[in-house]
Amino acid sequence: MSTKKAISHALWHWPANRTMLLMFGVLGAVAAAGPAFATSIYDAGPLNFATQNQSMWGADDAFVKSGSDFVGTPFDGGKTFGGFVLGTGAEVGYLANGRVGLNFGYTVDSGSVNANVGFGATAEVPHAVQQRQFFNLSTDSALNNGIISTQSPDATANMSLVADFSGLLFAKGCFLGACSSSSTPLPSININQELLALTPNELEVLPGVIPNGADDGSVAHVPLGGEEVPIQWEGSEIGTVSTNVPNVVTTGGVNGNKISSSGSDPLLTATIDVPDLSSLAGIPTNLDVDLGPLQLGLAPVDLNIGPQLSLGQDFDLDPTLMVDLAFSRPVDIAGEAGPQSSWQGPWADLPSLALFGTTTFSPTFWLDAPLTNSTDLDLGLIGTYDFLKFELKLGDLDISESLSQLLGLDGELFSTPTLDFPIWDNTFQLGGFSPIAAAPFTIYTGSATGVPEPPNLLFLLLGAGALPLLVYFGKKCDSRDANGASRAEETAHA
Repeated sequence: MSTKKAISHALWHWPANRTMLLMFGVLGAVAAAGPAFATSIYDAGPLNFATQNQSMWGADDAFVKSGSDFVGTPFDGGKTFGGFVLGTGAEVGYLANGRVGLNFGYTVDSGSVNANVGFGATAEVPHAVQQRQFFNLSTDSALNNGIISTQSPDATANMSLVADFSGLLFAKGCFLGACSSSSTPLPSININQELLALTPNELEVLPGVIPNGADDGSVAHVPLGGEEVPIQWEGSEIGTVSTNVPNVVTTGGVNGNKISSSGSDPLLTATIDVPDLSSLAGIPTNLDVDLGPLQLGLAPVDLNIGPQLSLGQDFDLDPTLMVDLAFSRPVDIAGEAGPQSSWQGPWADLPSLALFGTTTFSPTFWLDAPLTNSTDLDLGLIGTYDFLKFELKLGDLDISESLSQLLGLDGELFSTPTLDFPIWDNTFQLGGFSPIAAAPFTIYTGSATGVPEPPNLLFLLLGAGALPLLVYFGKKCDSRDANGASRAEETAHA
């Protein structure tokens, strides 16, 4: 038996090889029988939406206005002294420009919201599909990042001293027409010093110049409605009550599928000084020394406890990535009557489609962005502390300091959960987001039986070639087996 015949005989008669070859041929033919199309991932890229100065109370722009007015004297000019006769002489002069006066500025905010929302959008796009057969793009969207910031209703004003100056000195000399000149810039001045700053709670004089911790007699910080009122009991002060115009500023980020922020600011605070109350009850807690005009006081621990009423605001932005999807030719959409030239809805919910020919898809993304504003009055209990509080009084001199202040401790002992009283709860569409047109993509259509992918074409060729070869080798081997068996019988009879 030749080598070629031996190999054929071994391949065919080895059961595992015969089975493998048969499966290879059959699978190759089957795999090539059905149309399978290559797919790719469509990525729309970063879809970053932004909006500013939207109202926190409803679907509209917030009233936010700021401006300034200058009252003063601007100047721009110069002057020259000297002259020339018959090309001989000299002159000097100056140029100057600037302004001196007062600048009045203001800002009014009716309650505004700023937001940034970042989405990602993908789809599984086949290179080609069969005409009139429905398929799905497996679209998906993800909230990648987001920030929301809010400003409660607020108004501020300021007055500043403005002084700007720049100038130049110059000189020129000539003798019988031969001249030389020079110039020197003058020192420039640029002053913009705030003189007064007005907020709902305070009038500041020379902000940044007079320190915030000025003595009680200073007029640097004049409270406007936020001054503490003492609580008296049996002629002694045992606590304080203070009021405040709330200024709630919130900033927050992604929380699950939402973008959230919250904040609060006190409206009314009443605290009881525990050591002072204990002293009135006959329990000494402080060390007081009275030396005539000199008075010394030392409190090892100063505790203040009481209720606090605050204005709280919680914001939840629940965005959904939407799309206006335009088709270059009408398509069938599952659930729609008749061919459609476009579709609008959540990108992640794009229904199945059927094409009538090669079609280009042009997506324009936008946001469905409901915002919920929950504004409450929050009632809770707070506690503050001071360690080693020291006080010295001598005539008009009054010095008060503590170890907590020196160490920069915030002084908060505790803050209980609050009891909330809703005063405003509204959900509305947050506007101001501009749509984003993303890159288009094209899907081709094949014949009724489809256009096989290159790997399937390879399987088809291999399978189509393998089956006849298997049949041929099988017949040859069976024929040899039969002839061999016949000769063996003849030999045995002989």
